[in-house]
Formats: sequence, structure tokens, C-alpha cells
Amino acid sequence: MLISRRLFVRLITYALAAILVMGVFLIKTDLSEKSSAYLSRRVYENALGELADCMDDLSSSLGKAALATSPGLLSSACTEAYAEACTARQTLGQLPQSDITMKSTASFITKAGDYAAFLSRWAASGMEYTDEHRENIRSLSRTAKDLAGKLSWIDAQIISGELDISQLERLGEELSRSQPAGTMARDFKAMEAEFPELPTLIYDGPFSEHLERQVPRLLEGMEEISADDALEKASEFTGISRSAFELRSLREGNIPVYVVTSATKRGSMTLEITRAGGFVQYFGTNRTVTESRLSHSEAVSLASDFLRSRGMDSMAETYYEVRDNVATVNFAYKDGDVICYPDLVKVSVALDTGEALGFEAQGYIMCHRERSFPPPAVTDEEAEKQVAPGLRIISRALAVIPTAGKGEVFCREFKCEDRDGTHCIVYVNAGTGAQEKILLLLESENGTLAV
Repeated sequence: MLISRRLFVRLITYALAAILVMGVFLIKTDLSEKSSAYLSRRVYENALGELADCMDDLSSSLGKAALATSPGLLSSACTEAYAEACTARQTLGQLPQSDITMKSTASFITKAGDYAAFLSRWAASGMEYTDEHRENIRSLSRTAKDLAGKLSWIDAQIISGELDISQLERLGEELSRSQPAGTMARDFKAMEAEFPELPTLIYDGPFSEHLERQVPRLLEGMEEISADDALEKASEFTGISRSAFELRSLREGNIPVYVVTSATKRGSMTLEITRAGGFVQYFGTNRTVTESRLSHSEAVSLASDFLRSRGMDSMAETYYEVRDNVATVNFAYKDGDVICYPDLVKVSVALDTGEALGFEAQGYIMCHRERSFPPPAVTDEEAEKQVAPGLRIISRALAVIPTAGKGEVFCREFKCEDRDGTHCIVYVNAGTGAQEKILLLLESENGTLAV
């Protein structure tokens, strides 16, 4: 079949047009990819440079704090250092795979910022600034200065073209090798490997070194039970035959436990039994609850009955939350008239049948013990003066509350309501009369959250 000249010309024209369109598309795609890569490199370069500046500023703020002699100046310098640490953490998050490449750096920034915040509160409360505090601050300042220098050197190498910032995206894979091939990977690995030794920070904060050595107070002096005993404890706690349980594993940590499991018609079940003493730390059933038939008060009553039936009598309800037709009720141990909030227990109740689907007692096991409470040095009337004007006091109590470093403070507790009907709790130190903590209560039909 012969093709006419006109048709042949049209086919050639269409083919050339298609090639041209494809070419334009490929050029645009290539330009887009190059533009995206360029923007990514600029973000990484800016973040690395800003991180070096943040570490330098953090070092300066900590250096000022080390030289401060007045509580006001110390508090100001430490607050400034905390703000610099927050900025450094945000900047670090802009670098790809920073959780892999800069673990030690990230940990240092977090600890330095939290320690500065602790000292700011310490100074504001009028406590004595000790030589140990001052030396810790000096050490943290030196470390920040050292890191600033190393980061600035890497940044200068990138600006000069000696290092390729795009290598950052491959650092995770590179750093997993014993001998990284990339120059940047070797530089970062060296920086982390040669990380300066930090002081041992013992303070009232969540990153204090003493928390790693914390032992469960309830289990002190108790003998270790056998695996067979753990299976028996699981049977007693659930009311299910011992033969239905099997030992799944042993887990270490602050509270070493036996992990015990069972498969039931209503879902699989897991329990954690402490190896010392044989207490149930955790119990959970993975049954799905599709409807709610019980009220909040009925769920609380059933949760209380569950605890009493397992030998936990002196427990007071604090807060609750409803999610997916399951009510989780928080309880705190009550020692006479004193609510001990660190001794926390949670019970989850299915709102269709009322059965207990979950139990968690880590706080209780870590903190519960016999306590002695001296008569409060601050009267109820004196403590009430620390409640802000405009708040109406609804209830009063004595309470032990946890601190950030897992310590405890004996307080007078005032539950209050403001003019808008919002509830809060004010804690006043029963020994000093100073405000210790304020919690806002976020209340809804799904429960109460304290923040």
C-alpha cells in the first residue's frame, strides 16, 4: 500500500511534534529535579550553619550562667540557654537522618537545655547555687563550644566545595559501615566518636543520671519467683486456668518481668509479672469493643471493684478517658488523708460488658512504699493565699505529687474553678508555702485530661 505524499508529511510532522513535546517534558523534569535538589542542598547548608551558630550561642549563655552570682541573673542566663537549646533541637530536625548521624549531639542538646531549665527554676525559688551546679554548667558550655567549632569546620568545608552536602542523605547507610567511604560520613562519625565526656548530671529532671539507676520501691528486698510461679500468678489474676498460659519471654529493665500470654475466645491476653515478688505490672486483652452500654460512673465502680478483688483497697479515682468504647480510669494510692499521685494504677473497662481489658501498675510498683507525713508547716488558710484571685476553691486535700526527676513533694491541693467554669488544680508546698504546680483540667464527654 502506497502512502500519499500529504499523509507522509503529516506523519513526519506529528512525529517531530511528539519528539519536541517529549523533549520539553524531559527538560522541564530535569530542571525541576535539579531545582528540588538545589533547594534541598540550600536547606541543609543553612540548617548546618544555623546549628553551629546555635551551639555557639548555647555555649555563651551557659558561660554567663557559670559566672552569675545573683539569682536573677542566673535565672535569666539559664532561660536564655534553654531557648537556645530548643532552637538547636528544631534546627537539628531539618537535617536528614539526624537521629542516626548525630545521636550524641541530639542527646547533649536535650540534656543541656533541660539542666538549664532546672537551674532557672532552682534560682527563681531562692535555692543556693552550688559549686557542683557551677562546674556542671561550665562543662556543658565547653562541650557546646567544642561542637560549635566542629560543625563550623564542616560547614566551611561545604562552602568551599571540599564536601558535598548531598552526601547527608546517604549518611545513614554510610555510617552503618565500619569504614565509611564518604568523606562527610567519616567527619560526622569522628565527631560523634570523639564526643566530649559529659558531667554526671544528678538533678530534679527527666534526664538526670539517677533515673537510669532507679529501682522499684515496692519490690525492694523481695525474692525472685520462678517461671512456674509467674504462670500461677497469671492464673490467679485473671481467673483463667494455669494451663491456658505460656511463658513468652523474659524482659530486663528497671522492672525485670516474665511476659506471659494466653489465647482466649475473646482475644489474646498478655501479662507482665515482676520477677521479684510476682506482682502483675501489666495485663491487656486485645478484644475489640463495638458499643457502649455503661456510663462513666458504672465503669469507675467496676474498675474499683476490680482493684479491690486483687488486694488494692486504698485507691482513689483521679482522671478517666474514654476511647473506642473503653474507659481507662486512673487511680492513685490514698495513705490516710493523703493522695499519693506517684503510686499510679490504670484500669481499662469495656463499656459493653464491663469486663476489665487492661491493667497497668508501673507507677505503683516503682513508687509505692510506707511513707510518713509530718504535720504540714503551712496551714490551709496560709496556703489558700497562693491561689490566684478570681478562682473559686471547690475542694481541698493533702497530696504527694511527683517532680520531673521522679522525686516527691508534699502539698496542699486546691481544685478550683474560674469565672468561665474552667477547672484547674493548684498545688502549694506544705513545707514552704510556695506554689509548686498548676494543672489545667481539660474536660469533655470523653474524659478529663490534666495538663
